[in-house]
Amino acid sequence: MKIINENNLNVDLLNLSLNKSGVYLITNLLNGKKYVGSSAVLKRRFKEYSNPLYITRNLKRGNSKLLNALLKYGYLNFEFKILETIEFLPYKTKSERRTLLLEREQYYMNEIKPDYNINLKAGSNFGRIFSEEVRTKMSLAKSGKPGNKKGAVLSPESRALFREKVVWPKV
Repeated sequence: MKIINENNLNVDLLNLSLNKSGVYLITNLLNGKKYVGSSAVLKRRFKEYSNPLYITRNLKRGNSKLLNALLKYGYLNFEFKILETIEFLPYKTKSERRTLLLEREQYYMNEIKPDYNINLKAGSNFGRIFSEEVRTKMSLAKSGKPGNKKGAVLSPESRALFREKVVWPKV
């Protein structure tokens, strides 16, 4: 596995700082396809990608173009490049850190237009098209379970808005 930092210098995975956060690019050297990702701990993420057990376990949960490609072509045919490291101020919350990471990841996704990224928006399933099989599985998983708003107490304003928007069937 070849890892390159933002200054295009080769970096040994084990020498990466434990606390570095940032955005990375994975390139398939055989076909040129790319993947853009971000991580709060880059070293951990690269170790995950180099672990066949991690890849196999995650493929059982769902489909991933990148993980399938890593298994198909082998790790030596991929280049891992750190596009940007991010140093967080100590008072930033976990949510603020995640938001900043995802903003930077989205910036690079827009610039590079990666082939292996399934989602068009970083950190979100927004814009993702699920297969009929996946939609059926999701439907079965939710069947018989109450909706996420069941039992919620609505304010009078919310109730009024629902009444305005509901189209009652004519009998």
